[in-house]
Amino acid sequence: MSSGLSNAFKLFESAIILEDDCLPNKDFFPFCEELLIKYRECPQIMGITGTNILCSQKETSGLVNQLDTDYYFSRHSHVWGWATWRRAWQHYDVEIKAWPQLKDQRWLESKSKNCVEVSMLSQAFNNIQEGKSSTWDFQWLFSLLLHNGIHIIPHNNLVSNIGCGEESTHTGSEHPFANMAANGLHFPLRHPLSVHVNEQLDMGWSQLGFYKQKYSFMQRMKKSLKKRCNKIKKVFCGKGAVG
Repeated sequence: MSSGLSNAFKLFESAIILEDDCLPNKDFFPFCEELLIKYRECPQIMGITGTNILCSQKETSGLVNQLDTDYYFSRHSHVWGWATWRRAWQHYDVEIKAWPQLKDQRWLESKSKNCVEVSMLSQAFNNIQEGKSSTWDFQWLFSLLLHNGIHIIPHNNLVSNIGCGEESTHTGSEHPFANMAANGLHFPLRHPLSVHVNEQLDMGWSQLGFYKQKYSFMQRMKKSLKKRCNKIKKVFCGKGAVG
């Protein structure tokens, strides 16, 4: 995925990206297109996501319903369906080479007060550095944190991941945000008056999202390890898969 995006940005200044197992609402594309133009020259904004995990969860849906705009600004990202610019993608580093030094400086602790969030991200970044993970999206979040970037999150969820299951690459059948309803937006969009992170919603995302995704993350690591074991067994035994 990441190499494909890097190649795309050699030709285009911006792109809308949709995972092949995700189903967007029809408003997803005009939403991204309008905001790609509006914030093209705003370097702090590094991406636009079509996913809002908060509006589907009873613990946080009330917070989202208090919004009087059609999107808000967040330090978090979600990449099932999203958009970005060449100027932002240039900061992406699949190897996150800056991580060892930042880890020693307790950099993540300065970015989040949520101990579960810090623990999960530290484990994810360590696994990437040690070659234990084939993911690419945690590297994008690393880039956001490193450059103090923010993402745009829609008021309503616009993308549904319908590909969660045992055969999926990363998301298991019990993924907490699988098959969320993809609802539309009203146009013309209601824009925020200024660019600033919605701290209340970000706190809800951290408290809800990372606690629920911690289980999903462990599933991903388990599936990755299982695939590695299967490859080793095929080499030495030439048959079967690890059960």
